[in-house]
Amino acid sequence: MRSIFVVSILVLFMAKSAFSTKFVAYGDSRDDMNTFTSITNKVGAENPEVVLHVGDCWGSASASSWLNAIKANSVTNGLLSANKYLVSRGNHESFSSLSALSPSVVRNNSEEYSFTQGNCFFVSCGMDPSANGGYAWLSQQLSSAASQAATWRFIFNHYPIYSSGSGHGADGTTSSGAAVTQYRSLCDQYHVTMCFAGHDHEYERSKLIFNGAAVGSGTTYNIKQTPGTIYVVTGGAGAPLYSVASKWWVGYNGGIYNYTIIDARKDTLLFTAKNNNGTIVDAVTIINPIANDVKEKIQNAEKNGPYGPGKNTFTIVSSVGARYMIVDVNGKVAVSGISTSAQMRLDLSGLMKGLYIVKWAARDRNALQKIVLVE
Repeated sequence: MRSIFVVSILVLFMAKSAFSTKFVAYGDSRDDMNTFTSITNKVGAENPEVVLHVGDCWGSASASSWLNAIKANSVTNGLLSANKYLVSRGNHESFSSLSALSPSVVRNNSEEYSFTQGNCFFVSCGMDPSANGGYAWLSQQLSSAASQAATWRFIFNHYPIYSSGSGHGADGTTSSGAAVTQYRSLCDQYHVTMCFAGHDHEYERSKLIFNGAAVGSGTTYNIKQTPGTIYVVTGGAGAPLYSVASKWWVGYNGGIYNYTIIDARKDTLLFTAKNNNGTIVDAVTIINPIANDVKEKIQNAEKNGPYGPGKNTFTIVSSVGARYMIVDVNGKVAVSGISTSAQMRLDLSGLMKGLYIVKWAARDRNALQKIVLVE
């Protein structure tokens, strides 16, 4: 018997701050600390909540000079102190040298880690996303309750997935000798919004890509209509610049110093790339389908009036024995059990209002379902 969920209510009011997150991604700062300092000051002027550095931090310079460039700016220094200036290790530093820095620029004392900031979920895959059993780990992170609860999902690592850069290059099949097709498949499966990398010293933004092919071009993407992921190389924060080439996946590229700004709002993402003078060189808008769906449900709830007591129910229409688990955005299990009837109604009125993820498994199907509660 094929099992399905019927959701009785799906409405959410969240804190305003949870609907918007601004962050910066850049990297490959070796070996020119003057350029890195200048760009880092411009990064600070954007006042981001998080900074992602995609590796190759200091090269022939020293680790202390690299840290001093970050500490010299009050905004980036504050993020560094709060463990929100984060690095995905490059091939020009060992993990031991990176993890020895204080304050820390990684989490969980590992180059592979994940975290949530506002409405965004981030995964660092370190230098090589295929290493250390990385794809099994990456799949685990992207399928987690925290990831599925986020409006936007991002991956950052050093080796690129797509790059036309003359230094290394990557064609979506292999990168620096490693196969990356599984990486792409996970981005497709879990609706990763954007992936950030370095290694090639350039700026490059791909077209919208799904299943190894371009499914959209231009500068505005509605991923409700056309799902896909954008791959960005932002490896121009001081390292010697590479030339770029014309490739089928390229939306925009240039052998330039650069940094990227992402303003992830509740239903729209504004992506901007700037050169080292602070001039905008590229801009993209992404409309998020899940965020729009939630917005529509909120508007419908406002039109139809508030839900009364007992309306916060969730009905499972399934084969007996289906296992279910309802998890909050922090990964804490709120409700769990096994269905005891073909139509089992769960009373969720005792739960705090907010966003939850239902994990459900039967012999013929596994699923993740967002639910949102009010009252």
